[in-house]
Amino acid sequence: MIKLHRAFALAIFAVMANLLTGTAYSCSCRPLSPAEHVDRTEFIFRGEVVDKRSTAGLLNPLSRGERVVFEVRKSWKGPELKKMVVHVGSTSSAACGVDFKLGWTGIVFAQADENGEPATNLCLMLQPETSDGSPDYKDLLPGYSQPD
Repeated sequence: MIKLHRAFALAIFAVMANLLTGTAYSCSCRPLSPAEHVDRTEFIFRGEVVDKRSTAGLLNPLSRGERVVFEVRKSWKGPELKKMVVHVGSTSSAACGVDFKLGWTGIVFAQADENGEPATNLCLMLQPETSDGSPDYKDLLPGYSQPD
């Protein structure tokens, strides 16, 4: 009977240790063409990161996400707003998160989260304006032009 109690206690300890330490996942995205990205997202805009805030708080103290505020320069899908707040579920690239830096400028593709608000991750297309060899969006996004 004592062996059974020890085995049970060891099992409970192992489960609790796993829950408290968390599980590491790696990011794995299904490759999509630029056209598929355009079709599958509800928000597409060119913008600059002007503010960002952690989503950790009293209700979710372990959150690693952020709410990123973009100054919108051009919008192709979604509401035409001067500023857009986009939720990023994680800032870790291992969890498909994006760690936006203040001043980052580019095209953001985002999907609606469970509340209908824009959310993005590494699996959605993010195109910095300074990158070379960016996909050609001329036929996909009306009025698209690569910045000089």
